[in-house]
Amino acid sequence: MVHGAVSRTLLFLAGAAILAISLSYALLDIRERRFNADRLFRQCGFDVHCAVEVLAQMAGIENQAVTLAMFDEALSDYQSSMTYCHDNAHDLGMFLHAYLRDIARAVALTDHRCGAGAMHGAIQDFFREQRTRRIPLRDINIARICPRYPDNPYAVLRLQCLHGIGHALMESYHYDVFGAIERCGEFEPEWEQQSCAKGVFMENAEQYYASGRGAFDENDMFFPCNRFGGNFALACYNFQASYMWLRHDFDVARAFGTCDRIIPEKFVRYCYFGMGRSMTVYFALFEDMEGSLTLCQTGRERYSADCFRGIVMTIVNNRDADRGFAFCGFVPGRFREDCYDGLGQWLRMLHSTRRARAKECAKAESPEYVAICMNDNHETITYHSI
Repeated sequence: MVHGAVSRTLLFLAGAAILAISLSYALLDIRERRFNADRLFRQCGFDVHCAVEVLAQMAGIENQAVTLAMFDEALSDYQSSMTYCHDNAHDLGMFLHAYLRDIARAVALTDHRCGAGAMHGAIQDFFREQRTRRIPLRDINIARICPRYPDNPYAVLRLQCLHGIGHALMESYHYDVFGAIERCGEFEPEWEQQSCAKGVFMENAEQYYASGRGAFDENDMFFPCNRFGGNFALACYNFQASYMWLRHDFDVARAFGTCDRIIPEKFVRYCYFGMGRSMTVYFALFEDMEGSLTLCQTGRERYSADCFRGIVMTIVNNRDADRGFAFCGFVPGRFREDCYDGLGQWLRMLHSTRRARAKECAKAESPEYVAICMNDNHETITYHSI
Protein backbone atom coordinates (compact mmCIF):
# COMPACT_ATOMS: atom_id res chain seq x y z
CA MET A 1 0.00 0.00 0.00
CA VAL A 2 2.77 2.39 1.00
CA HIS A 3 4.87 1.51 -2.02
CA GLY A 4 1.79 1.99 -4.25
CA ALA A 5 1.13 5.42 -2.75
CA VAL A 6 4.77 6.42 -3.21
CA SER A 7 4.69 5.25 -6.81
CA ARG A 8 1.55 7.25 -7.53
CA THR A 9 3.11 10.29 -5.88
CA LEU A 10 6.29 9.94 -7.90
CA LEU A 11 4.28 9.53 -11.09
CA PHE A 12 2.23 12.61 -10.24
CA LEU A 13 5.35 14.67 -9.53
CA ALA A 14 6.99 13.46 -12.72
CA GLY A 15 3.90 14.34 -14.71
CA ALA A 16 3.72 17.76 -13.09
CA ALA A 17 7.39 18.35 -13.89
CA ILE A 18 6.86 17.36 -17.51
CA LEU A 19 3.79 19.63 -17.71
CA ALA A 20 5.75 22.51 -16.16
CA ILE A 21 8.59 22.02 -18.63
CA SER A 22 6.11 21.89 -21.52
CA LEU A 23 4.40 25.07 -20.32
CA SER A 24 7.77 26.79 -19.96
CA TYR A 25 8.69 25.93 -23.54
CA ALA A 26 5.25 27.09 -24.69
CA LEU A 27 5.67 30.41 -22.88
CA LEU A 28 9.15 30.84 -24.31
CA ASP A 29 7.74 30.16 -27.76
CA ILE A 30 5.01 32.77 -27.28
CA ARG A 31 7.51 35.31 -25.97
CA GLU A 32 9.81 34.61 -28.90
CA ARG A 33 7.01 35.00 -31.42
CA ARG A 34 5.89 38.23 -29.79
CA PHE A 35 9.45 39.49 -29.71
CA ASN A 36 9.94 38.70 -33.38
CA ALA A 37 6.66 40.40 -34.32
CA ASP A 38 7.59 43.45 -32.22
CA ARG A 39 11.06 43.59 -33.75
CA LEU A 40 9.60 43.27 -37.25
CA PHE A 41 7.23 46.14 -36.56
CA ARG A 42 10.03 48.33 -35.32
CA GLN A 43 11.90 47.60 -38.54
CA CYS A 44 8.96 49.02 -40.48
CA GLY A 45 9.63 52.52 -39.23
CA PHE A 46 6.98 54.87 -40.65
CA ASP A 47 6.04 52.44 -43.43
CA VAL A 48 2.44 51.83 -42.43
CA HIS A 49 1.91 49.17 -45.13
CA CYS A 50 4.69 47.16 -43.53
CA ALA A 51 3.13 47.67 -40.09
CA VAL A 52 -0.26 46.48 -41.32
CA GLU A 53 1.39 43.36 -42.77
CA VAL A 54 2.96 42.67 -39.37
CA LEU A 55 -0.40 43.07 -37.66
CA ALA A 56 -1.99 40.71 -40.17
CA GLN A 57 0.74 38.15 -39.47
CA MET A 58 0.16 38.49 -35.74
CA ALA A 59 -3.57 38.05 -36.21
CA GLY A 60 -2.81 34.66 -37.75
CA ILE A 61 -0.68 33.37 -34.89
CA GLU A 62 -1.76 35.29 -31.79
CA ASN A 63 -4.99 35.62 -29.89
CA GLN A 64 -7.13 38.73 -30.25
CA ALA A 65 -5.92 40.37 -27.04
CA VAL A 66 -2.27 40.28 -28.19
CA THR A 67 -3.14 41.55 -31.68
CA LEU A 68 -5.22 44.43 -30.33
CA ALA A 69 -2.50 45.33 -27.86
CA MET A 70 0.00 45.56 -30.71
CA PHE A 71 -2.44 47.68 -32.73
CA ASP A 72 -2.72 50.05 -29.76
CA GLU A 73 1.06 50.16 -29.36
CA ALA A 74 1.54 50.93 -33.03
CA LEU A 75 -0.92 53.80 -32.83
CA SER A 76 0.85 55.21 -29.77
CA ASP A 77 4.21 54.93 -31.53
CA TYR A 78 2.95 56.98 -34.45
CA GLN A 79 1.42 59.58 -32.13
CA SER A 80 4.65 60.06 -30.18
CA SER A 81 7.06 59.86 -33.11
CA MET A 82 5.44 61.68 -36.02
CA THR A 83 4.49 65.30 -36.56
CA TYR A 84 1.50 64.29 -38.66
CA CYS A 85 0.40 60.68 -38.31
CA HIS A 86 -3.24 60.82 -39.42
CA ASP A 87 -2.70 58.94 -42.67
CA ASN A 88 -0.69 56.18 -40.96
CA ALA A 89 -3.36 55.78 -38.29
CA HIS A 90 -6.02 55.68 -41.01
CA ASP A 91 -4.50 52.53 -42.50
CA LEU A 92 -4.25 50.94 -39.05
CA GLY A 93 -7.94 51.65 -38.54
CA MET A 94 -8.82 49.95 -41.80
CA PHE A 95 -6.95 46.87 -40.58
CA LEU A 96 -8.79 47.04 -37.25
CA HIS A 97 -12.25 46.90 -38.79
CA ALA A 98 -11.26 44.25 -41.33
CA TYR A 99 -9.96 42.18 -38.43
CA LEU A 100 -12.93 42.64 -36.07
CA ARG A 101 -15.77 42.94 -38.62
CA ASP A 102 -17.64 44.97 -36.00
CA ILE A 103 -17.86 48.73 -36.60
CA ALA A 104 -19.22 49.55 -33.15
CA ARG A 105 -16.36 47.75 -31.45
CA ALA A 106 -13.76 49.16 -33.84
CA VAL A 107 -14.93 52.72 -33.14
CA ALA A 108 -14.93 52.02 -29.40
CA LEU A 109 -11.33 50.75 -29.56
CA THR A 110 -10.05 53.87 -31.31
CA ASP A 111 -9.57 57.29 -29.80
CA HIS A 112 -8.29 60.72 -30.73
CA ARG A 113 -4.66 59.79 -31.31
CA CYS A 114 -3.34 61.01 -34.68
CA GLY A 115 -6.43 63.14 -35.18
CA ALA A 116 -8.70 60.08 -34.86
CA GLY A 117 -7.15 58.66 -38.01
CA ALA A 118 -7.72 55.06 -36.90
CA MET A 119 -11.40 55.77 -36.30
CA HIS A 120 -11.77 57.29 -39.75
CA GLY A 121 -10.04 54.31 -41.34
CA ALA A 122 -12.29 51.83 -39.53
CA ILE A 123 -15.40 53.67 -40.72
CA GLN A 124 -14.14 53.80 -44.29
CA ASP A 125 -13.46 50.06 -44.26
CA PHE A 126 -16.97 49.43 -42.89
CA PHE A 127 -18.52 51.31 -45.80
CA ARG A 128 -16.33 49.45 -48.28
CA GLU A 129 -17.46 46.17 -46.75
CA GLN A 130 -21.10 47.20 -47.17
CA ARG A 131 -20.49 47.95 -50.85
CA THR A 132 -18.79 44.57 -51.30
CA ARG A 133 -21.86 42.93 -49.77
CA ARG A 134 -24.01 45.01 -52.14
CA ILE A 135 -25.85 46.68 -49.26
CA PRO A 136 -27.67 49.73 -50.71
CA LEU A 137 -26.24 52.99 -49.34
CA ARG A 138 -29.70 54.12 -48.32
CA ASP A 139 -30.04 51.03 -46.13
CA ILE A 140 -26.99 51.94 -44.04
CA ASN A 141 -28.25 53.64 -40.90
CA ILE A 142 -25.47 56.18 -40.51
CA ALA A 143 -27.10 57.66 -37.40
CA ARG A 144 -26.33 54.48 -35.41
CA ILE A 145 -22.59 54.27 -36.09
CA CYS A 146 -21.24 56.95 -33.76
CA PRO A 147 -21.64 56.73 -29.97
CA ARG A 148 -23.11 59.63 -28.02
CA TYR A 149 -21.59 61.23 -24.95
CA PRO A 150 -24.42 62.60 -22.80
CA ASP A 151 -22.06 64.51 -20.53
CA ASN A 152 -20.65 66.50 -23.47
CA PRO A 153 -22.78 67.22 -26.56
CA TYR A 154 -19.67 68.62 -28.30
CA ALA A 155 -17.52 65.56 -27.55
CA VAL A 156 -14.61 65.47 -29.95
CA LEU A 157 -14.83 61.69 -30.39
CA ARG A 158 -18.40 61.95 -31.65
CA LEU A 159 -17.53 64.81 -33.98
CA GLN A 160 -14.51 62.88 -35.25
CA CYS A 161 -16.72 59.88 -35.90
CA LEU A 162 -19.18 62.01 -37.88
CA HIS A 163 -16.25 63.47 -39.81
CA GLY A 164 -15.13 59.95 -40.67
CA ILE A 165 -18.63 59.14 -41.94
CA GLY A 166 -18.38 62.17 -44.23
CA HIS A 167 -15.17 60.81 -45.76
CA ALA A 168 -16.77 57.40 -46.28
CA LEU A 169 -19.96 58.86 -47.77
CA MET A 170 -18.01 60.86 -50.34
CA GLU A 171 -16.11 57.79 -51.43
CA SER A 172 -19.23 55.62 -51.41
CA TYR A 173 -21.15 58.12 -53.56
CA HIS A 174 -18.25 58.11 -56.05
CA TYR A 175 -17.48 61.77 -55.29
CA ASP A 176 -21.00 63.00 -55.93
CA VAL A 177 -20.66 65.81 -53.42
CA PHE A 178 -24.35 66.68 -53.46
CA GLY A 179 -25.48 63.12 -52.76
CA ALA A 180 -22.98 62.79 -49.91
CA ILE A 181 -23.94 66.14 -48.36
CA GLU A 182 -27.60 65.23 -48.50
CA ARG A 183 -26.86 62.29 -46.20
CA CYS A 184 -25.03 64.58 -43.75
CA GLY A 185 -28.36 66.37 -43.34
CA GLU A 186 -29.64 63.29 -41.49
CA PHE A 187 -27.71 64.36 -38.39
CA GLU A 188 -28.90 66.85 -35.79
CA PRO A 189 -28.01 69.44 -34.56
CA GLU A 190 -26.28 71.54 -37.19
CA TRP A 191 -22.75 71.24 -35.78
CA GLU A 192 -23.05 67.49 -36.28
CA GLN A 193 -24.11 68.08 -39.88
CA GLN A 194 -21.08 70.31 -40.28
CA SER A 195 -18.68 67.70 -38.92
CA CYS A 196 -20.02 65.19 -41.44
CA ALA A 197 -19.80 67.80 -44.20
CA LYS A 198 -16.19 68.62 -43.35
CA GLY A 199 -15.38 64.96 -43.86
CA VAL A 200 -17.08 65.09 -47.28
CA PHE A 201 -15.19 68.18 -48.40
CA MET A 202 -11.88 67.01 -46.97
CA GLU A 203 -12.21 63.75 -48.89
CA ASN A 204 -12.97 65.76 -52.02
CA ALA A 205 -9.78 67.82 -51.61
CA GLU A 206 -7.69 64.74 -50.83
CA GLN A 207 -9.00 63.02 -53.96
CA TYR A 208 -7.87 65.99 -56.03
CA TYR A 209 -4.42 65.92 -54.44
CA ALA A 210 -4.15 62.19 -55.10
CA SER A 211 -5.59 61.95 -58.60
CA GLY A 212 -6.48 65.38 -59.97
CA ARG A 213 -10.15 64.39 -59.82
CA GLY A 214 -13.04 65.26 -57.53
CA ALA A 215 -16.11 67.48 -57.42
CA PHE A 216 -14.41 70.62 -58.79
CA ASP A 217 -14.80 72.90 -61.78
CA GLU A 218 -11.55 74.18 -63.29
CA ASN A 219 -13.42 77.21 -64.62
CA ASP A 220 -14.89 78.09 -61.23
CA MET A 221 -12.44 78.13 -58.32
CA PHE A 222 -15.31 78.36 -55.82
CA PHE A 223 -17.32 75.33 -56.95
CA PRO A 224 -18.87 73.40 -55.24
CA CYS A 225 -18.85 75.73 -52.20
CA ASN A 226 -20.84 78.43 -54.00
CA ARG A 227 -23.68 75.94 -54.43
CA PHE A 228 -24.18 75.60 -50.68
CA GLY A 229 -25.27 77.94 -47.92
CA GLY A 230 -24.91 78.17 -44.16
CA ASN A 231 -22.80 75.58 -42.36
CA PHE A 232 -22.24 73.50 -45.47
CA ALA A 233 -20.60 76.47 -47.21
CA LEU A 234 -18.56 77.13 -44.07
CA ALA A 235 -17.34 73.55 -44.07
CA CYS A 236 -16.66 73.59 -47.80
CA TYR A 237 -14.46 76.70 -47.88
CA ASN A 238 -12.47 75.28 -44.98
CA PHE A 239 -11.18 72.57 -47.34
CA GLN A 240 -11.55 74.42 -50.64
CA ALA A 241 -8.50 76.35 -49.45
CA SER A 242 -6.36 73.24 -50.01
CA TYR A 243 -7.63 72.98 -53.58
CA MET A 244 -7.00 76.70 -54.22
CA TRP A 245 -3.50 76.46 -52.85
CA LEU A 246 -2.64 73.53 -55.12
CA ARG A 247 -4.18 75.27 -58.13
CA HIS A 248 -1.91 78.24 -57.41
CA ASP A 249 1.19 76.01 -57.23
CA PHE A 250 1.43 76.50 -53.44
CA ASP A 251 1.76 80.27 -53.81
CA VAL A 252 0.34 81.43 -50.47
CA ALA A 253 -0.26 85.05 -51.51
CA ARG A 254 -2.23 84.03 -54.62
CA ALA A 255 -4.28 81.52 -52.64
CA PHE A 256 -5.19 84.15 -50.05
CA GLY A 257 -6.08 86.51 -52.92
CA THR A 258 -8.56 83.92 -54.20
CA CYS A 259 -10.00 83.52 -50.69
CA ASP A 260 -10.56 87.30 -50.65
CA ARG A 261 -12.86 87.06 -53.68
CA ILE A 262 -15.34 84.69 -52.01
CA ILE A 263 -18.94 85.95 -52.06
CA PRO A 264 -20.56 86.49 -49.63
CA GLU A 265 -17.55 87.85 -47.76
CA LYS A 266 -18.63 86.26 -44.46
CA PHE A 267 -17.13 82.99 -45.73
CA VAL A 268 -13.67 84.45 -46.41
CA ARG A 269 -12.51 83.79 -42.86
CA TYR A 270 -13.16 80.04 -43.24
CA CYS A 271 -10.93 79.94 -46.29
CA TYR A 272 -8.15 81.60 -44.26
CA PHE A 273 -8.79 79.08 -41.50
CA GLY A 274 -8.41 76.30 -44.06
CA MET A 275 -5.18 77.81 -45.37
CA GLY A 276 -3.76 77.67 -41.84
CA ARG A 277 -4.77 74.03 -41.56
CA SER A 278 -3.31 73.17 -44.97
CA MET A 279 0.00 74.91 -44.36
CA THR A 280 0.40 73.23 -41.01
CA VAL A 281 0.00 69.77 -42.50
CA TYR A 282 2.03 70.41 -45.62
CA PHE A 283 5.02 72.12 -44.03
CA ALA A 284 4.81 70.36 -40.65
CA LEU A 285 4.81 73.77 -39.05
CA PHE A 286 4.41 72.30 -35.60
CA GLU A 287 8.19 72.71 -35.36
CA ASP A 288 8.54 75.87 -37.51
CA MET A 289 6.61 78.54 -35.66
CA GLU A 290 8.43 81.45 -37.30
CA GLY A 291 7.48 80.16 -40.73
CA SER A 292 3.82 80.00 -39.75
CA LEU A 293 3.88 83.60 -38.50
CA THR A 294 5.16 84.82 -41.85
CA LEU A 295 2.77 82.78 -43.97
CA CYS A 296 -0.41 83.63 -42.05
CA GLN A 297 0.31 87.35 -42.40
CA THR A 298 0.73 87.11 -46.17
CA GLY A 299 -2.97 87.77 -46.74
CA ARG A 300 -5.30 90.47 -45.42
CA GLU A 301 -4.55 91.29 -41.80
CA ARG A 302 -8.20 91.24 -40.76
CA TYR A 303 -8.24 87.49 -41.46
CA SER A 304 -4.75 86.57 -40.24
CA ALA A 305 -6.22 85.54 -36.88
CA ASP A 306 -8.37 82.97 -38.67
CA CYS A 307 -5.27 81.51 -40.29
CA PHE A 308 -3.65 81.23 -36.85
CA ARG A 309 -6.80 79.54 -35.54
CA GLY A 310 -6.49 76.99 -38.34
CA ILE A 311 -2.92 76.28 -37.33
CA VAL A 312 -3.55 75.89 -33.60
CA MET A 313 -6.56 73.64 -34.21
CA THR A 314 -4.49 71.42 -36.51
CA ILE A 315 -1.70 71.25 -33.94
CA VAL A 316 -3.94 70.17 -31.06
CA ASN A 317 -5.99 67.86 -33.27
CA ASN A 318 -2.93 65.95 -34.43
CA ARG A 319 -0.64 66.27 -31.41
CA ASP A 320 -1.71 67.71 -28.05
CA ALA A 321 -2.91 70.83 -26.24
CA ASP A 322 0.53 71.60 -24.79
CA ARG A 323 1.88 72.32 -28.26
CA GLY A 324 -1.18 74.48 -28.86
CA PHE A 325 -0.43 76.59 -25.80
CA ALA A 326 3.17 76.94 -26.93
CA PHE A 327 2.00 78.14 -30.33
CA CYS A 328 -0.49 80.68 -28.94
CA GLY A 329 2.24 82.10 -26.72
CA PHE A 330 4.36 82.63 -29.81
CA VAL A 331 1.93 84.44 -32.14
CA PRO A 332 1.91 88.28 -32.25
CA GLY A 333 -0.05 89.85 -29.43
CA ARG A 334 -2.85 91.21 -31.62
CA PHE A 335 -3.72 87.67 -32.73
CA ARG A 336 -3.18 85.94 -29.42
CA GLU A 337 -6.72 86.36 -28.09
CA ASP A 338 -8.17 84.58 -31.13
CA CYS A 339 -5.60 81.81 -30.78
CA TYR A 340 -6.51 81.15 -27.15
CA ASP A 341 -10.22 81.34 -27.96
CA GLY A 342 -9.76 78.64 -30.61
CA LEU A 343 -7.74 76.53 -28.19
CA GLY A 344 -10.46 76.92 -25.56
CA GLN A 345 -13.14 75.75 -27.97
CA TRP A 346 -11.05 72.69 -28.68
CA LEU A 347 -10.73 71.94 -24.96
CA ARG A 348 -14.49 72.28 -24.66
CA MET A 349 -14.88 69.45 -27.17
CA LEU A 350 -12.15 67.39 -25.54
CA HIS A 351 -13.20 67.68 -21.87
CA SER A 352 -16.69 67.21 -20.45
CA THR A 353 -16.13 69.06 -17.17
CA ARG A 354 -15.26 72.66 -16.49
CA ARG A 355 -12.72 71.49 -13.92
CA ALA A 356 -10.78 69.54 -16.54
CA ARG A 357 -10.85 72.50 -18.91
CA ALA A 358 -9.67 74.82 -16.16
CA LYS A 359 -6.68 72.58 -15.50
CA GLU A 360 -5.66 72.86 -19.15
CA CYS A 361 -6.47 76.55 -19.57
CA ALA A 362 -4.30 77.34 -16.53
CA LYS A 363 -1.34 76.72 -18.85
CA ALA A 364 -2.04 80.02 -20.64
CA GLU A 365 0.52 82.74 -20.03
CA SER A 366 -1.71 85.21 -18.15
CA PRO A 367 -5.05 85.38 -16.29
CA GLU A 368 -6.47 87.31 -19.24
CA TYR A 369 -5.79 84.46 -21.64
CA VAL A 370 -6.90 81.86 -19.10
CA ALA A 371 -10.30 83.62 -19.03
CA ILE A 372 -10.47 83.65 -22.84
CA CYS A 373 -9.59 79.96 -22.93
CA MET A 374 -12.42 79.25 -20.46
CA ASN A 375 -15.00 81.23 -22.46
CA ASP A 376 -18.32 79.35 -22.54
CA ASN A 377 -19.50 80.99 -25.78
CA HIS A 378 -21.41 78.42 -27.84
CA GLU A 379 -21.63 80.52 -30.99
CA THR A 380 -18.28 79.55 -32.49
CA ILE A 381 -18.39 75.84 -31.67
CA THR A 382 -19.38 74.97 -35.27
CA TYR A 383 -16.46 77.06 -36.52
CA HIS A 384 -13.99 75.00 -34.51
CA SER A 385 -15.64 71.59 -34.71
CA ILE A 386 -13.90 68.78 -36.54
